[in-house]
Amino acid sequence: MGSDTIFIHDLRVKTVVGVWAWERVVPQTVHIDLELSADAAAVAK
Repeated sequence: MGSDTIFIHDLRVKTVVGVWAWERVVPQTVHIDLELSADAAAVAK
């Protein structure tokens, strides 16, 4: 059983973050670094 890895580095997403209305007034840029590993053998067939 193998493992496949997807790397996403320095993804920048402008979004609205907050629970309360006053927190969601100004969009913020969120920076994301992601490493996702999974066995994709079944979907690769």
